[in-house]
Amino acid sequence: MQAGLHHPILNLRLSTENQVVFSHVITSSSFKRHTKTFLLPLRLFSRTKKIAAMKGMLMIWLVLRIADASVNIDNKISIIFPGSPERSAMSDKVYYMYSTDKFVYNAAYTDLKIDLHTTSSSEQQDKIYAGFIKGALDAATNSKLLSQRDIHIKKHPGREITYIKRFDKSDNVKIVKRIILLNKRLYQFELWALNGQMDQSKLDKFFNSIKINE
Repeated sequence: MQAGLHHPILNLRLSTENQVVFSHVITSSSFKRHTKTFLLPLRLFSRTKKIAAMKGMLMIWLVLRIADASVNIDNKISIIFPGSPERSAMSDKVYYMYSTDKFVYNAAYTDLKIDLHTTSSSEQQDKIYAGFIKGALDAATNSKLLSQRDIHIKKHPGREITYIKRFDKSDNVKIVKRIILLNKRLYQFELWALNGQMDQSKLDKFFNSIKINE
């Protein structure tokens, strides 16, 4: 096998001559992030090899974008995104996001400063869920709650809400959010329909992929 750089996610090896950086050609910030995963700045080769390398890297980028990606939110919960999500973290919150031109997929958890002994009470859980839902709606611009219902994820009670809000230039972004409290950690999973038209098959596939490891 040719010497080169191995990409652990795709389980393939890029030959040395195909390891080429062309972020000056592709300006997408997402593309730049993915190329950094398995590329190092190397010298460009001939025009023919450069074009071949660009085609190969573009195909790899497309695979990364469209292949389902199972993500461990933490050691308790995992979920499958329709592509490789971006991860961000703050002091008490970890956030995953994957977006297309019509939909945004989100998964996150927040560590709450609450008494562990009170979270087993359904009344206490109801108060936490009600407060979180109110906060989410208050933080959104021009939000309107469309529906709310109780759910269970592997016997753990949670909530699902559907609402619309203003986002960017749209007044009709529809969001379906599920939240679940496990001990002191609150998890949330969302699908945004940017054009206001929710795709039930996408929603079911995303939410049904939530797994709790116990």
